[in-house]
Amino acid sequence: MGGSQRPWPRSHSHDLVPENRNGKWGYIDENGRLTIPCRYDDAWLFSEGLAAVEVDGKYGYINPNGSPVIRPQFEEAFNFFEGLARVRRNGLWGYINKKGWMVITPKFEAALSFSGGRAAVRPDERWGYIDRTGALVIDAVYEEAGSFSEGMAWVRLGGKYGYIGTMGNVVIDFRFEKASPFSEGMARVKIREKWGFINRKGEIIITPQYLWALDFSQGHAYVWSETGISMISRHGHSSQVMP
Repeated sequence: MGGSQRPWPRSHSHDLVPENRNGKWGYIDENGRLTIPCRYDDAWLFSEGLAAVEVDGKYGYINPNGSPVIRPQFEEAFNFFEGLARVRRNGLWGYINKKGWMVITPKFEAALSFSGGRAAVRPDERWGYIDRTGALVIDAVYEEAGSFSEGMAWVRLGGKYGYIGTMGNVVIDFRFEKASPFSEGMARVKIREKWGFINRKGEIIITPQYLWALDFSQGHAYVWSETGISMISRHGHSSQVMP
């Protein structure tokens, strides 16, 4: 059987990407050479020098040499961000450091990775945010919550989406049907079933008119409309990519 790859993006942060051969995962380098043998049941991208891998139903972490750093012991495990990784033990989520020490006790029903010194967590039915000590610094009152990006995070309250700051202050009112993280000072929002873009003040910069859209990257964003796929600039100027 041939190898298969997940559609991992390549960047300078990781030169190795997971590769599946005959039902087992390993890692290949940028030249396609297998550098870590395919011996894992699951494998994820390297982040901050470590990658989560599954062995016999448990997740641990390896370094780019393929050496075990944190033994497999977690039901689920995700990438390291800001020096901490979220892991699940006994059905609850907590956070470990790069030595494998549980620095935030597993007590959350759901959790996201750290970003901007905050992590969204769900202790029960509602979402709030903790700091790196595990202290709840933004009350768990939200129906949904996203990670912080460019100093703001989207949250849902009363069925509408808005944005808060790192202290929990409302920065952009709750008035959107859907919302996404900020990227390059712009965020995708949905109004009346159409997607558009707002700036950091909550002002609509590109009128909601698209069936779907991706975040801005390097000054452009891909958008979908009834006529096809286009690429737009920050000023809304578009050029069709595919009919």
